[in-house]
Amino acid sequence: MKDLKEKINTMTADMDSLNAQEGYRGTSYESVFLLSASEAGLRKVNEMYVPEQLQAGFSDMIDEYVHFNDSARNSIMEKMTPDYMVVGIGSKTESYKYKSEIISDETAFYANEKKEISGICNQFLNGKTDQKLFCNEMKDRLNDYYGSRYELRNQPEAVESRVNNMFSKLQHMYAL
Repeated sequence: MKDLKEKINTMTADMDSLNAQEGYRGTSYESVFLLSASEAGLRKVNEMYVPEQLQAGFSDMIDEYVHFNDSARNSIMEKMTPDYMVVGIGSKTESYKYKSEIISDETAFYANEKKEISGICNQFLNGKTDQKLFCNEMKDRLNDYYGSRYELRNQPEAVESRVNNMFSKLQHMYAL
């Protein structure tokens, strides 16, 4: 039982730590990345370590954990999103993007990222991908995301630092 508790703690610790950060806004790629990886890990823990008669209840707890974190992120996103933003500043065709469209775009982005990250994690956790390929795929995803961030352009050291930070959390979570 102690071993099971430690595995659960390992899968959720980095997500909990992210949520506890002062100033954390909850609407980050990091939250989607960590929640997707921890959900996949928890489902594997359920399959491998939880007694069969308790697996349905444990699965329900995982669903609650995911729902809680998703709902918190969505609620904060709703509160933090401006009513509109100007798109195309400096071009000949400026336009407005309204709150509902901003939120819809972010929600769709996060849903796609969750699907992709969960898929990569599940492939690894189910033995269909080896550790080296898994690590390379996850680092590539992180590099693509951080490398495309406007505030990080022309700052390869900052991109590398963020990639390494997130990857170290994944390594901790999956004991790589």
